Amino acid sequence: MANLSKKDPPKDWLTRIQEQSWEPEIFISGIVLFALYQMPDLIRQLQHFLVNNSYYVFSSGSVDDLLISLLLVANIWLVIGFTTHLLLRSVWVAYIGLSFVYKKGIQTDRLRFRKPYHHLLFHDSGFSRTIHRIERLCSTTFAISFLLFMCIIGAFFAFTLVAVLIALSLWLFPNHSDFSWVDPVLQILTLIAFIDFVSLGWLKRIPYFSTIYYPFYRLLSWVTLSPLYRRIYYGLVSNHPKWKAGVLIFLFSAISIFLTFSIRSKNNIADFILFRLESKDEKSMYSGHYQNLMEDEPSNIVQIPSDIIPTQTLRVFIVHRTAFETTHIKPLCDYENRLDTTPEPVLKMECLDAFYDLNLNGKHVETDYHYIKANETKQEGLVTYVDIRHLGKGMHDVSVIYNFWEDTASFAQNVATVEFYKESTAMLPDTAK
Repeated sequence: MANLSKKDPPKDWLTRIQEQSWEPEIFISGIVLFALYQMPDLIRQLQHFLVNNSYYVFSSGSVDDLLISLLLVANIWLVIGFTTHLLLRSVWVAYIGLSFVYKKGIQTDRLRFRKPYHHLLFHDSGFSRTIHRIERLCSTTFAISFLLFMCIIGAFFAFTLVAVLIALSLWLFPNHSDFSWVDPVLQILTLIAFIDFVSLGWLKRIPYFSTIYYPFYRLLSWVTLSPLYRRIYYGLVSNHPKWKAGVLIFLFSAISIFLTFSIRSKNNIADFILFRLESKDEKSMYSGHYQNLMEDEPSNIVQIPSDIIPTQTLRVFIVHRTAFETTHIKPLCDYENRLDTTPEPVLKMECLDAFYDLNLNGKHVETDYHYIKANETKQEGLVTYVDIRHLGKGMHDVSVIYNFWEDTASFAQNVATVEFYKESTAMLPDTAK
C-alpha cells in the first residue's frame, strides 16, 4: 500500500464505488428534483430583491434579467436531466427484477415469431446485456445533467463577477463611471469561450495561437468554474465520435441561448408566429401594474388597485428603487449638504418627492406622498391618492416619471404608463340626493 500513488486510488476500491454508484445517483436525483421544482419561485424572489434593493448595476434592467434567466435555464436543464435519469433507472430496476424472477430470460421458442421479427426483437434473449447498457446510459445521463447545469452556472458566475467588479468600481470611484468598454471586451471573451466550447477545444490545437490563448483560457476557466466540470466534458467528447459530441453540444448551446433570451423578453415560441404584443408595446396592458391581476409578478415600478376604477379616487403605489438613491436621488436634493440643517425623515421624503412624479393623462399631478411597505408583495415605496372626479367615464392613464440626475442637472423620463377604465363620472352637487 505504501507504493501506491496518492493520485491513483486502489482499483478494488474504485470498482466497488463504480458498482454502487446507482445508489447515490438515485438518491441525489430524487432529492434534488424535489428541490428543483421549488427553485423558480425562489429565483424570482431573488430577482425581486435585486430590482428593489440592490446596487444600480444589478437592477438596471439588463444585468438582473440576464442573471435570473441563466439560473432558470440551469434549473430547466437539471430538471430535464434528472427526470430522464430517474426514468431510465426505473427501467433498469425493472430489468433487474425480471432477471431475478426469469433467470432464463425471454423464451423465444414459445413466441414463434418469424425470422425478421425474431432477429429485431430478440437478438439478445437475456437481460444482462440490456441491464449493462441501461446502466451505462444512466451514469452518462447523470454526468451530462451535471455538466449542462454547471456550464450555465459557470456563465452565471462569470457575469455576476463582472457585475460585482463594476459595482465596486462605482463605489470606490464614483466620478469615473465610464464602462462603455466592458460590453465589447465581454462580448469578445464570451465569443472566444463559446467557440472553444462548441468546437471541442479547437482553439487549443491551433499552432502559435494556442500559446497566446493559454492565459485567456486559464482566466476563463477560473471565472466560469471550469475545474469543477471540465473533466466530465473532455471525458464525454473523447469517448464518443467527435461529430456526435459536436452536434449535441451545439444543440445544447443553441437551445440554452434561445431559452435565455426567451425568458429575458418574457416571450415564448408562439410569440414569433402569432400577432402578440409585448408588455412594453403601445395598447398593451401589463398585468403586474394591477393589484387584482398581478398574482406573483408585481410591477417593480407602479401599481394601482385594479384595471377598472369604480371610485372617484385613484390609489397609486410607486415602488421605491434603492438602486437610484446614491446616483440620482441624493444629488437631486443636495442630501449631504442639507443633512445637518434638516431633520433626516423630512429630508428623505423631500428627496423622494423630488425624484418621483406622476402624470394623469399626460398632465403633471401635484400629490402628497406617504411611505409604506406593502404586506402582500413585501415592496416598499410611496403611496398617494389622486382625485379623478373630473375625469369622464372611459379609458385614462397614469404615468410615473423619474427625475434622473446627471452631472449638474436633472432630466425627466417616463418609466411606466398604467391604463385604467373609470367606471362612472362624479355626481353633481344638485343631483346627489
